[in-house]
Amino acid sequence: MSKLQSATVKSQHSVKVPKFYKTAANIAKRAKEEHRSLRDLVFCANKHLNIRGLYALLIKTFHHEDTLERLIQKSKILKERKVDPWLIRILITELLFGKKCLSGDSKPVQAVLSHQPILLAELKEAETAGTVRLDSYQKRDSRPRYVRVNTLTLKVHAAINIFCNEGWKQVCYNRMSEDYSSFLHRVASLANDEFIQDLHIKEMLIFPNKTEFYTHPLYQNGSIILQDKASCLASWLLNPPPGSTTLDMCAAPGMKTTHLASLMKNEGLLYAVDAVKDRYGTLCKQVEKHGATCVKPLYMDAFQLDAKQFPGVQYILVDPTCSGSGALEMPEVKNEKCSASRLQSLTRLQCKLLRHALTKFPDVKRVVYSTCSINCEENENVVEQVLASVNTDPSSPVFEVVDNKLKSKWIYHGSQDFEWGPRCIYATPDVDFTTGFFIAVFEKVKPDDHDDVLKPKNKEKKHKKRKKQDFK
Repeated sequence: MSKLQSATVKSQHSVKVPKFYKTAANIAKRAKEEHRSLRDLVFCANKHLNIRGLYALLIKTFHHEDTLERLIQKSKILKERKVDPWLIRILITELLFGKKCLSGDSKPVQAVLSHQPILLAELKEAETAGTVRLDSYQKRDSRPRYVRVNTLTLKVHAAINIFCNEGWKQVCYNRMSEDYSSFLHRVASLANDEFIQDLHIKEMLIFPNKTEFYTHPLYQNGSIILQDKASCLASWLLNPPPGSTTLDMCAAPGMKTTHLASLMKNEGLLYAVDAVKDRYGTLCKQVEKHGATCVKPLYMDAFQLDAKQFPGVQYILVDPTCSGSGALEMPEVKNEKCSASRLQSLTRLQCKLLRHALTKFPDVKRVVYSTCSINCEENENVVEQVLASVNTDPSSPVFEVVDNKLKSKWIYHGSQDFEWGPRCIYATPDVDFTTGFFIAVFEKVKPDDHDDVLKPKNKEKKHKKRKKQDFK
């Protein structure tokens, strides 16, 4: 090799990959290998980077994961050159699904650009075969329209028949075997005249964005309810059976309350509580409109509730006032509206309500805590604080957070920086096409199983501390 060629190669190797792409590759690798929360990793990244763009690029990378693997295998780009596989995935995503261009003379960038013709040819072939999933990074105003069938007045199959008779086409699939990512692809691909039954909540139907139902007879008579899927998940995961005694501690405006009544088939007793007069009025109207006859609305402070006045409560929904950051445009970036002092105040209230639910009702079996927030202070932090307090109090029952219903059919869970975080779930606009939402499901532990529940957690905590030190 001549001196000129050697200098050229050396020069190319000395050119650094843009920090933006290296950071994205590192985050992607950690999220995948450590099962870390992508959201947490992104927003703990270098604050001088374009956080919005970084998050968008990573969402695209994971959404097109299957396609990227196919393109990498077909092009043999990793076999020909020694480059970071995650960096190559990030760069290919930017080239094909992002800005559609790459600049710079670094070795990884030039490797991807040299394979551009092959990558484009393979992508076109995949598009023709219909194996490329549509890009799910949509704006919030392009989320689908969620319709919950009020099963107290109308059967799900009857509602489906009504919509089909109106000219809608139902997208059919096997709910038992469908992969969640494939289901999301189906939702993102809905044509203007199509709808689909939800993978998790069978009484939920999903229509294209901005489908209007306000003048529809089924909406006007209370047979269908326009409610976001993330909101429905909270009551669906609580799942009180018919004949049970259930408590909705922060019930207004009543969407989750009427869903709980539907799950109970109007059999049993459902206390619905709110302390704000106007909101209580709205709650009563919702209950009446949707025929939730098992509901007993209560205009009172939730902290006044106890087993003496309301005996036999077995299932409790705690959906307290929160920052609402999950409903904001890119809340992780634009959350200045909720100050640190406001968050602290909310967290204190949330902890107090959740602890009240876990300790004041001796017959309780399951409690669901939910917020329309993506702030860990209001979510994993509240779960951690309350369980640490309750489970170390000899006079209180022992609870654990369970994650056994969604199993593999969900993508984002809570942060591993918290002991119980991975057992909680997040619904996100960019992946799940819902409002930003957090849910934790608590179940009481039998006395004989107390040690089995508590000891593994302590071991996990020690391991986690060691793991965090490794990254310092």
